[in-house]
Amino acid sequence: MQSTKYPHLQSFLSGWFHQDFDIVGNSIEAIVDEFKQVSPAADAHAVAKDIRVFISTFEGQVDNEFGRDFEIDVDPREFAPSVEAFLEQIATRLETK
Repeated sequence: MQSTKYPHLQSFLSGWFHQDFDIVGNSIEAIVDEFKQVSPAADAHAVAKDIRVFISTFEGQVDNEFGRDFEIDVDPREFAPSVEAFLEQIATRLETK
């Protein structure tokens, strides 16, 4: 299912955490840094905002709700201990200048 409530996050996840993600890098940091390098700052801000809204909306249920709203080719737990930690790491990296 494609999320319509969080379009920036869905686009980011689909475009950067797909089956060939390792072409860009093997870590959240490498992937996010490349995204920031090739994308306008407004896009990074929009993705981070979607993440913050999603996490606050589903506080304590992020891992369960993620699969209902997003469809990506990789398991976020390959990068972090939980989906929430995965999203937090992405948002924090996006918000870092």
